[in-house]
Amino acid sequence: MGTLTDSDSVYINGHFIGTTAYRYPPRVYDVPAGILHTGQNSLSIRLRCNGTDGGFTPDKPYQLKIDDVAIDLAGGWRWQVGIDQHEVDKYKSRLQQLAKAGSGLYHGMIYPLANYRIKGVIWYQGEANTSKPEYYESYLSALIKNWRTLYQQAQLPFCWCSSPTLCLRIRFQPAQIGRF
Repeated sequence: MGTLTDSDSVYINGHFIGTTAYRYPPRVYDVPAGILHTGQNSLSIRLRCNGTDGGFTPDKPYQLKIDDVAIDLAGGWRWQVGIDQHEVDKYKSRLQQLAKAGSGLYHGMIYPLANYRIKGVIWYQGEANTSKPEYYESYLSALIKNWRTLYQQAQLPFCWCSSPTLCLRIRFQPAQIGRF
């Protein structure tokens, strides 16, 4: 595959063939037996560019070699931009704290699991808020209520643990906690 700028993953007929993580080495990938078939075959390259100069390196041979036969791959390729980094960069300043935002964590890690059936929750509190345990009772109550609603299980079992140094006085009725 000549050389590509910057990194690539190559697929033939939907089967992963190989990858190279940076721009300089020539791309030489072995195609396992049974991937190619008589007639038309599809070659797809997912190219990730770190700058504005991404693409196929000019004047390099782009070919598929089968035994002693070389099929020239030069010519017009159909392509589309998957992610335009310039467009992403416009929003970076607004998204700097997204990983730490509660809604970002919830929508990125919890809500996508809404269609899964779960049997219970084990929650590890950790030690980040040991200086303000008075807030945690309302936070944990809201979390339990929300997850029971999300998973459509009014009696979803919910166990939690925290570090031995964290002393919280949270009281729940057995019906709220459920049993395993």
